[in-house]
Amino acid sequence: MDASLLPEPDSELGYSEHQLTGILGDRMADFHEYMDMKTHAFGDRGPVYYPTDVRRYVEHRLPPRSAPLSRAQVAAVLSARDERLS
Repeated sequence: MDASLLPEPDSELGYSEHQLTGILGDRMADFHEYMDMKTHAFGDRGPVYYPTDVRRYVEHRLPPRSAPLSRAQVAAVLSARDERLS
């Protein structure tokens, strides 16, 4: 995923747990695992994650948003591969 699509952090220090849950949804458990042994802050409403860590997670751990390949595109790739191998 392109980190430039992230909204601005809702805290002076970074992204609150609440905001990140809205962004990452069911990937929060994976994010927490990623954040093990990393530094984060505590704000008035709980943990706050630094924007650099959130951007790095989004860039390296989330799949890019792209359309799935059509059957014709897959067939073209496999056909080109088969031609190279023969």
